[in-house]
Amino acid sequence: MITLTLAALALILLVAFLLKEVWRPANYPPGPRWLPIVGNTPLVRQMAAKHGGLLANVFDKLSESYRSSVIGLKLGRERVVVGLGYDEVKDIFFNEAFQSRPDNFFVRLRTLGTRLGITFTDGEFWNEQRSFVTRHLRQAGYGRQKMHAQIQTELNELLDVLENRMEQPIWPGSILAISVINVLWTIVTGSRVPREDDRLQRLLLLLHERTKAFDMSGGTLNQLPWLRFIAPEWSGYNLLRRFNKQLTEFFTPTIEQHHENFSDDKAVDDLIYAYIKKMRDRKDSNFTDVQLTMIILDLFIAGGHTTSTTIDLALMMMLVRPDLQTKIHSEIDTALRHDAVPHYDDHHKLPYVEAFLLEVHRFFSIAPVSGPRRALADCTLGGYRVPKNTTVLYGLRNVHMDPEHWGDPEVFRPERFLGEERQIVNTERLFAFGQGKRRCLGETLARSCLFTIFVGVMQRYSLVKPEDEGQESDMAPSLTLRPGITLSAKPYNVVMFAILVGLAVALMFAYLINEFRRPANYPPGPPWLPVVGNTPYIRKLARQYGGQHKVFELLGKIYRSNVIGLKLGREYVVVALNYPAVNEVHRNDVFAGRPNNFFIRLRTMGTRLGVTCTDGPFWVEHRSFVTRHLRQVGYGRQPMQLQIQNELNELVDVIREREAQPIWPGSILSTSVINVLWTFVTGTRIPRDDDRLQRLLRLLQDRSKAFDMSGGVLSQLPWLRFIAPEWSGYNLLRRFNLELNEFFAPTIAAHHRDFSEEKANDDLIYGYIKEMRDRREDPDTTFTDRQLTMIILDIFIAGGQTTSTTLDLAFMMMIVRPDIQARIRKEIDETLRPDELPNQQTDRTQLPYTDAFLLEVQRFFHIVPVSGPRRTLSDCTLGGYRLPKNTTVLIGLRTVHMDPDYWGDPEVFRPERFLESGKGDASSAGKVHLHTDRLMFFGIGKRRCLGEVLARACLFTFFVGVMQKFELLKPTEASDPEAEPSIVLRPGITLSPKPYKVVFRPRL
Repeated sequence: MITLTLAALALILLVAFLLKEVWRPANYPPGPRWLPIVGNTPLVRQMAAKHGGLLANVFDKLSESYRSSVIGLKLGRERVVVGLGYDEVKDIFFNEAFQSRPDNFFVRLRTLGTRLGITFTDGEFWNEQRSFVTRHLRQAGYGRQKMHAQIQTELNELLDVLENRMEQPIWPGSILAISVINVLWTIVTGSRVPREDDRLQRLLLLLHERTKAFDMSGGTLNQLPWLRFIAPEWSGYNLLRRFNKQLTEFFTPTIEQHHENFSDDKAVDDLIYAYIKKMRDRKDSNFTDVQLTMIILDLFIAGGHTTSTTIDLALMMMLVRPDLQTKIHSEIDTALRHDAVPHYDDHHKLPYVEAFLLEVHRFFSIAPVSGPRRALADCTLGGYRVPKNTTVLYGLRNVHMDPEHWGDPEVFRPERFLGEERQIVNTERLFAFGQGKRRCLGETLARSCLFTIFVGVMQRYSLVKPEDEGQESDMAPSLTLRPGITLSAKPYNVVMFAILVGLAVALMFAYLINEFRRPANYPPGPPWLPVVGNTPYIRKLARQYGGQHKVFELLGKIYRSNVIGLKLGREYVVVALNYPAVNEVHRNDVFAGRPNNFFIRLRTMGTRLGVTCTDGPFWVEHRSFVTRHLRQVGYGRQPMQLQIQNELNELVDVIREREAQPIWPGSILSTSVINVLWTFVTGTRIPRDDDRLQRLLRLLQDRSKAFDMSGGVLSQLPWLRFIAPEWSGYNLLRRFNLELNEFFAPTIAAHHRDFSEEKANDDLIYGYIKEMRDRREDPDTTFTDRQLTMIILDIFIAGGQTTSTTLDLAFMMMIVRPDIQARIRKEIDETLRPDELPNQQTDRTQLPYTDAFLLEVQRFFHIVPVSGPRRTLSDCTLGGYRLPKNTTVLIGLRTVHMDPDYWGDPEVFRPERFLESGKGDASSAGKVHLHTDRLMFFGIGKRRCLGEVLARACLFTFFVGVMQKFELLKPTEASDPEAEPSIVLRPGITLSPKPYKVVFRPRL
C-alpha cells in the first residue's frame, strides 16, 4: 500500500513537473511549444543547421511564422525572449528593466567559475568597476592622442608586413588582429607584444575558436549544462576550460610583474598599475587580481576580434566592389598628403570613406544577435509580458536590414549615409556599438582602429583578386559569413600592389582638378593654384601695398564685393569687409570656432590650448574660469585701478629721469602695461630693468611682425619649415615657445611650492592651481600646467602689446596735432588737480574730449586691421555667399572704421565726431559718445576681448597721467628724418608706428 502511494505521489509530482516545464507564462511572446527540460533547444539547433548555422536566421524564420517582432522561447530551463524590431531593440537599450545580465552556467564558466569582469556583471558592482576602468583607461591614453599615436605605430608595422608580402596572395584577416590587440595591450600593460610572440598567436587562435564554438545564447553548454559530463568536447566545455587555463597563463605573469614593479607614481602609466593602486588603497574590496584578469579579457573580446573582423570585411569589399575602391582611393588622395599617416581626426575630411565603413557595419552586422540581458522585474516588451529573470536577446541585423527603413537593405550602398552636402546622415538606426548605459566600452578604440588602419592600407595599396583564383575558388571573397557569437568572413586571398604609376597620374589629375575647384556660391575672389592657393599672390600684393589688410580692401574693390573668398595653402579663407558682414561674424554662433591648423598648434607649443585659439566646451569652461578668477583678484575693480596708478607713478619717474631728452615713448610704455598684467597673474611685479622682461617684450614685438592674422606663410605652407625654417618664422616661434617656458615655468613652479588654500584669491595662478588640485581625480580634467602657461600667454598677447602700441600712437598724435594737445591739456587742467592721480572709473566721463580723442586714435589707426581668425562650425552663409564647414573667416575691422558712407571723412583725424553736437567743453561732460556701435577694436559678442577692461583703464590712466605732468614737443635740434612721427604704420598681426622721438617737458 505504501509503495503504491509513493508511486502515485511520484507520478503526480512528475506530471506536475512536466506541466510546469511546458507551461507558458500569461501573455508571453509567441513562439514554438517547448519540451520539458530541453525546452526549444533541439528545435533551434535543428533550424540553425538548416539555415546556415546562424541563430539570427532561426529568429527571422520564427518571426515570420508567428508574425511577431518579439519571440518567446525556452532554451533548456531558461526563458529567452528575442526583440527583433527597432522599437523593441531601442526599448531594451534604454529601459532600466533590461540593464542586467543573466547569471547562468555559461557566464560563470566563462569567467573562471565566478561572475566577474564588466561585460557579464550588473548592479553596483558593474557600476563601480566600469566607472573605474573608463576613468583610468582615459588617464592611460584611451581615446586620446596617446591611443591614436599607438594605432599609427601599429599601422606602420602592418604596412611593413604587407610590404614584405606585396604582390603575393594573402588573407588580411591573418595579420590584422595582432595590430588591434597590440593597441589594447599597450594601454592595458604599458608595452606591446612582438608580432612573432607565440603566446600572442595562441591567444588570437583561442579567441577565434571561442567565437565559433558558441552563440549569443551561450550555446548548448549553457542550455543543457549537464552535457559537460557526457560530451565535454562536443558541448564546448573542454574548450572553455582550455581557454580559461591559457588565459591565466597569458595574463598572470604580466600582472605579477606589475605588482613587483609597482610604485604610486606609476599609477597613471597603464590600466594594470592603476588597478593595483586601487587594490592597495581598498583591501578586502571587489578589486582583486581575478577581477583584473576578467576585465582585461572583456576589453580584448570587446575591442579586438570584432574590430579586426570589420577591417577584414572592409578590405574584402574592395575586391567585391572595385568601383568603391576607386572612389575611396580618389577621396583619400585628394584629402590627405601621400606621406601623411592617417589619424582618426581625418574622418571629417573623408566623408565617403566614413560612409563606406558605416555601410560595412550595417550590411554585415557581425553581431547579428546581441545581448544577453536579464529582466530585473516583470515588465513588457512590444506589448508582451516578460517575467523577471528572463534572458533577453535583441536582433541587430533585423534593425540594420529593415526594408521599411532602408529601402534596399540587401544592396551595399555607402551613399545612404551621405547627405546632399556630403555630411554623414541616417545613423540613428545603426547600432553597431549598442546604445544606452551598456554601450560598448571598446567603441572609441574600434572606430579609431577601423578608420586609421583601413585608410592607411588603402592610401598605400591597390587591392586586386589573384589571377589564378576564380569565383568558385575556396579562397575567393564571399558575402556569406561564418557563424558564431560574431560572424566573420571566410578566408580569402587578395594581392596588394603599390599604387601604380598610371593610377597615380590619374589620381594626381583628379587631385589637381579638386585643388582648382571653387565651392558652389563661394564668395568672389582671385583664382588659386594647387597646393599653395592664393598665398604667393597675396604675399606679392601685401609687399606692394603695405600689408595684408590693404590687399583685402583692394580685392573687395576689384570683385565689387564686401565678402572675399580665398584659398591660402590648403585652407579656405573668407574675409568680411563691411559692417553687416563683420557684425554677423561677431554675433552668429556658427562663426564662433577657431581654426585648427599648424600655426595655431605651434603657437601653443604643439597643442591647441589657452583661451584665444580654442573653442567649444573647452573654451567656454576656461574663459569662464579666467574671467571669474581675474575679478576675484581685482581685475576690473579698484585694486586694478590702484595698480595702474602705481605703474603710472613709476612711468612718470622714468620720463623725468630723461631730463627732457628726446625719447621714443614706445620703448618705455610696454613695461608699464605688462607689469599691471603680471601683478594680477602672479601677485608680484617685475623690475623694469629685469633682462628677462626685456627679452619677452622683444620677442612679443618680433612675433607680431613675423606673421599676419591668417598665420602667415607658415600656416598656409607648413612644409616650408623644413626648407626655410628661419624665413618662414618657424625658428622664431620655436624660440618664442622656449623662452616663454623659461619665463613662466619658474613662477608657476614657485606657486606650486608655496600653495595653500587661503592663497587661492591672491592671483590667477594660485586660483588655477586650486582648480587643478580640486579636479586631480577627474581623468577628463583639462586644467594642467601647460594650459595655465598658454592662458598666461594669451592674456599677455591680448592685453599687453596692443595697449602700449595704442598709447604710443596717442602720444605721437600730440606731436602731429599740437592743437589737439593744447585742447586736451586744457580739459585735464580744468577737471583734475595737479596732484590728483587720474582714475578711469571716475574721471572718464569728466574728460569727454580726451575720451573722444582716444576713441579716434583707435578708429583712425585700427592697429588690428584684420581680426579673427574664426572657423565656421557648419556650412553657412555670409553676405549671401556659401561658406563650407571649417572655413577660416577673417574680419576686416579697418574697412568698418574707415567706411566713408558712414563716417563721411574717415581719413581725417577728428575726435569731435564722437561728441554730441561736436562739442568738447564742459557742457559735454557725462554725455554719451556717438557712433561707438561701429567701433569694434575689442570685438563684440561671445569672443569680445578678454583684456578690454584692462586696456581701456591703462590707456586712459597712462595717457591722462602723462599729459597732466608733461608737455610733448618735437626735438629742437636737427633730427634724423627717420625719427620723425608718421601716420603710416608698420604691418604685422598688429600695426605699429615706426620709432619716433619726442621731448617730454615737465609742466610747472
